[in-house]
Amino acid sequence: MNAEWAAYGPKAKTYAEAFVAGVNAYVADVNAGKRPLPIEFRIAGTKPDLWSAEDVVRVRSHGLTRNVASEVKRALVACAAGLDADRFRVKLEPDWTTKIPEGLDPCSVPKGVLEAYDLATRPVKFAAPKDQKAALAHDPDRFLAEADQQRDTIGSNNWVIAASRTATGRPILANDPHREHSVPSLRYIVGLNAPGISVIGA
Repeated sequence: MNAEWAAYGPKAKTYAEAFVAGVNAYVADVNAGKRPLPIEFRIAGTKPDLWSAEDVVRVRSHGLTRNVASEVKRALVACAAGLDADRFRVKLEPDWTTKIPEGLDPCSVPKGVLEAYDLATRPVKFAAPKDQKAALAHDPDRFLAEADQQRDTIGSNNWVIAASRTATGRPILANDPHREHSVPSLRYIVGLNAPGISVIGA
């Protein structure tokens, strides 16, 4: 971990330790009966463990797999037709010149390399009763398969509501960053007031 901490900013570990201290203070309050156990833990029949600064780094590293399916497809295309052909598969925005890392042979990436990953990240499937399944307007298995094919095309989005459309007479900007809900939360409501500006958000 020392080498990894050294790769971050000089105060990264200090910030992570301060964040963890806050998490652990809440966990200590839960264990002491001063705060309620979050519903997720009650349902699962578990209790939160104490955190360390290293946990913050490890949890964050899980987010680096989001585009793994696209990267594997890029390797397969590069093997079959060269890296330039991948521009026909997906448009990179902003424009980017992709290079194959030194020492990597894209043809060494097997087609089924993501089978275990897909199995681990795919939603749980439940078998519906025959009469209920027949009543559905679509085949759920086909629907899920088609939705899965669209994963690479999904992007973030946001909405802006004009001041003339709100009860307060002020505009609202609502972002949808596609982040998982977590305990503790990654975002908190914050108000910012300064000369000429007054905003609130997460």
